[in-house]
Amino acid sequence: VLVNEDTGLRLEAVSDENGAYTIRNVTAGPYTLRASLQGFKEYVQTGIPVTPGGIVRIEPKLEVGALTESVTVTTEAALLK
Repeated sequence: VLVNEDTGLRLEAVSDENGAYTIRNVTAGPYTLRASLQGFKEYVQTGIPVTPGGIVRIEPKLEVGALTESVTVTTEAALLK
């Protein structure tokens, strides 16, 4: 996800099997890039300058995230006589 920090414009892309992605026709301005995948920590980079006609190459490296598991146990109290 690419978000323009000035206008809030949000652009999304999905990478291919090699992790490559392209976002075209991006207007000039500063951007924040967020890359995420289940099981990995989210990658965030802010202040990416985009200029008219320019090409910006960002290669995010996702780190393995912590596995979380939650168990909820509920019981009903036995009624006493």
